[in-house]
Amino acid sequence: LGLRFAREFDLYRAITCYKRALFIAPPCKTFEIQYHLLEAYYLGNKYQDAIEIYECGSLGQIQMDSPGINELLLMIYDSYRKTNQCGKAE
Repeated sequence: LGLRFAREFDLYRAITCYKRALFIAPPCKTFEIQYHLLEAYYLGNKYQDAIEIYECGSLGQIQMDSPGINELLLMIYDSYRKTNQCGKAE
């Protein structure tokens, strides 16, 4: 459902679905759900929330050859920059 709402750019509903999914989905889906949650926050210009998902979740442990890693790093870099955390952005 979260993916469907995100496609319609209904980010509030997408975020709500992703947060619920974190509680009911199997652990093997945690990375994917956190990625989409971070992406929705980023697209909604909620940069501090995107950073919190990255720092408090398990996305920081993702392998550098994983699909979507480049997009993830760009979103995090830009989020740090837009919240004036240039040291962390580097």
